[in-house]
Amino acid sequence: MTDLSQEKITEQANILIEKKFGIFHSPENLHNLQRSLINTTKELGLHKDIGTLIHLLGRDSLTPAQEGILVSNLTVGETFFFRDMHTLNVFRDHVLTPMLDLRRSTSKSLRIWSAGCCSGEEPYTLAIMLTELLGDLDEWKIHITATDLNPKFLEKAERGVYTSWSFRNTREEIIDKYFIREKNTYELIPSIRKMVNFHHLNLALETSQDLPPHLLNQDVIFCRNVLMYFSPAQAAQVISRFLTSLTDKGWFIISPVESSFPVFSAFTPVIRNSITLYQKQLQQNPLPEHRIHAISPVVSPVSPAISPAVRLKTILPPSLPLKKLPDKPPDPAATAHKEYNEGRYEKAIETILVLADQGKARHELLFVLIRSYANLGKLQQAKEWSEKLIAMDKTKAGVHYLYAVILHEMDFKEEAEEALRKALYLDPGHILSHFLIGSISSKLGKNSKARKHFMNVKELLSAYKDEDVLPESEGMTAGRIREIVHSLQ
Repeated sequence: MTDLSQEKITEQANILIEKKFGIFHSPENLHNLQRSLINTTKELGLHKDIGTLIHLLGRDSLTPAQEGILVSNLTVGETFFFRDMHTLNVFRDHVLTPMLDLRRSTSKSLRIWSAGCCSGEEPYTLAIMLTELLGDLDEWKIHITATDLNPKFLEKAERGVYTSWSFRNTREEIIDKYFIREKNTYELIPSIRKMVNFHHLNLALETSQDLPPHLLNQDVIFCRNVLMYFSPAQAAQVISRFLTSLTDKGWFIISPVESSFPVFSAFTPVIRNSITLYQKQLQQNPLPEHRIHAISPVVSPVSPAISPAVRLKTILPPSLPLKKLPDKPPDPAATAHKEYNEGRYEKAIETILVLADQGKARHELLFVLIRSYANLGKLQQAKEWSEKLIAMDKTKAGVHYLYAVILHEMDFKEEAEEALRKALYLDPGHILSHFLIGSISSKLGKNSKARKHFMNVKELLSAYKDEDVLPESEGMTAGRIREIVHSLQ
């Protein structure tokens, strides 16, 4: 088969896959689609014959199991507990707490839909948040419904068993309270698991009129990092279905990277602390501003008579006294770091780009810029700025490692390996480069190479205590890396 015919088949596949699953690949990303289709043909024993795969798909001749393999290769299962803390904090303080206060004296009920739930971390995060907020949880009717297109993701979600990689942004006390540790895995306690019901759902095929009863009359819908996979027309159709599913004045929560989509005109935008939330038929005064705090620590249950708002005041640290404003303007670089640390990635990008235009963005700030793009899912921009940073300075191992992480997220495994080789050439003791190349090699079946790099990781980690945070790891401790390496071997 010629490259031209392969290219045409991939274009045809893109049209069919968008129609059937809603997953759309832009022209510049068709090479990623082609890679996913080739991987699928290998698993199905079709010997890289994409044409046959698409023919079977078009005639609905794939079995559910075979279709599941295709969907698994088309979708990304990268998520973790308490992802995007800033959005979660805004949701808790400006939506969830006022709603619970209102419902406490009426129905004591709440319905939440997590659409595109992946392996379950998001709906379980919401279940944990509600458990923390409601001392009288047993008296409430809480319905959390989670749906996804990928059956493999749903199987994992229903098991409720995770590895250390799912807890990159989770407090240890939360893990200790809500998970049972078994060697290298963490199993959710039954009380949290039973709060969530999982269902297979293809958002692209459902119509507003055919939504099942358990998806109607939702108070809140979470659909984060899902719409970006749809074409604008498909996204508009899906959003109209969400609108139908929501109750009056219900809330629609998306990721910050998706807030620029021009398809939310049916909702009223409500901006709080740089996060845009969407409400259906808003006919009331805007909710008052609240002070935003980090996700609250674990505390002992309080009396059911105490409202969530009062309870929050008892478990959150008191506000610090106001300090006199400095006489001189704040340092923009410090501002960018603060914005990044608070999860305001869009603002951090905006601040750093201004400095870059002025020629004042130091290498350290460009690292923050790249990570901000990556955290928002804007991997192409992250990749481009990584390449610019490498062009400025090819001598730092950390620069090549960061580039490799971006390439790996984009599924460019061979290019990522090359970047990691450069990093290790510059710094043979770069732990994270050994760790990532070991992980990639393990996934590619290069077991001997994986063992070699994992052995290097173990030896290099001997100089660290379990609680030590590794440089450039975004908070990962040496102990956590050890656990992950052990689980992969």
